[in-house]
Amino acid sequence: MKNKLQLIVASLTILLVCGCKEVAKVSNTDVKPINQQQLLNNPFAFAESINEFQANMPHGTRVQKMTIKNDRSVNAPDTIYRFAYKKSEVLMFRNTKNREQLLAANIVNKEIVLTNGIRVGLTREELAQHLEIPVNTTKDTLLVKVAEIPRTMWLYFSKNKLKQVKFSVSK
Repeated sequence: MKNKLQLIVASLTILLVCGCKEVAKVSNTDVKPINQQQLLNNPFAFAESINEFQANMPHGTRVQKMTIKNDRSVNAPDTIYRFAYKKSEVLMFRNTKNREQLLAANIVNKEIVLTNGIRVGLTREELAQHLEIPVNTTKDTLLVKVAEIPRTMWLYFSKNKLKQVKFSVSK
């Protein structure tokens, strides 16, 4: 019970001390389209680290730290960080050797800006200015996948606007 209380206090302390900043508005001027590989290699406009996510997610983002059993060492569990902003969430993994990796994301709020200014709410035409992928399709879902990169991204459209972005690590 004492350990759970310490974990809750530590989590609240992290939230209060680290406080997340508002993401700067990205201008559509001078934006050069990026390709699928660039998007998958760096889906966010900042480094894939827990500290960078804490610093760059919108104000009001909640951080939940979950420990999971490590098969290699019983005394040192791995950790998953869940960054939740309104209805969006991002999951980061940190192992016992402090290696950090982006696991998954479900973005539905326009305040979370991806690399090259990509965000929920862009029209297909606006998205075409940011990505070198076929966005002039009438399909509701656009799959972004490159064989050499173990990541997949789905862009969901509704009424010609980007409504949701999902991201996951593939095997």
